[in-house]
Parts: sequence; C-alpha cells; structure tokens
Amino acid sequence: MSPCESCEKSHAFEGTPTALAVTPFDEDLAAATDLEAPTPAFVPGTVRVAADLGLGESEVTASKAVSIEGSNAVRVDILVANLTLSSISFRVQVSNDAVGWLDAAQFRKTTIGYATTKVRGIGFRFVRLFYEASDTAGGEGVLAASLHHWRN
Repeated sequence: MSPCESCEKSHAFEGTPTALAVTPFDEDLAAATDLEAPTPAFVPGTVRVAADLGLGESEVTASKAVSIEGSNAVRVDILVANLTLSSISFRVQVSNDAVGWLDAAQFRKTTIGYATTKVRGIGFRFVRLFYEASDTAGGEGVLAASLHHWRN
C-alpha cells in the first residue's frame, strides 16, 4: 500500500505502512454475563431534567427551567422506574421570565414504564416539568425525565 500523492508531497507519510495485529477472539470474554448495556446518547437539543428523582406521598417539585429560545416545540420523555403511589402527574409548564409559570400540557402515569408527549406552538422562552405525587400513604415513585426542543 502506498501513500496518497498529497501525503508523499508533504512528507507526512514516511516509511512503510505496517499491518495492524489482529488477535483471535478471547474465549473468556465470551463467557462473561450480566454486562451492563451502555447508556444511549441524548439527541442534540435534549436536556435531562431528572435522573433518579424520588417522590414521596403528596410531594410536589419542579425541574430546572430550560431555555428553548429559537424553538417552539418540546417532546417530554418520562421513565417511571418504581411506583407504589397510585399515580404521578406531570405538567409541562412555560414562562417568559422563569418565575411565573403557565401549564401548557399535563398527563398522568399510573404504572411503571415509559411515556412521551409532544407540545407544539410554544411561544415562550422557558419550559420546565412539574411533578406531583398522589397522596397514597407511604407510596413513592422514582423517575427520570428529559426535554427535547426544536423549531416546528
């Protein structure tokens, strides 16, 4: 194999190229079990707003404000990993000053699993998620959430 003309001219390629050593498949590696799957990368424009968020009985909390300037749509992705509450309510809230908030959409999760919703036509600068746990005595919920925003 010879170097390309531009490499030869710039002398960036010197000497004879060497082959890469290829080793046979390691049999011990094939016997490994319970390998942790890699965490998928976030889509550009996605902001994680909760990771392992625990909510107790009748607890309410909100995510940080996310600037969506230049965007007018959001997709909310929720993963409820543990739920002994009767439900968790989610509200997508919008604001221009990150102080006063208005509800743009809401939904409720009553089971463990994944949920997603899209909100279009947002004419505000900031968005956040508001979480509210039901009043089940001794109940709890654990979740993760992300917001993806774009221009629609």
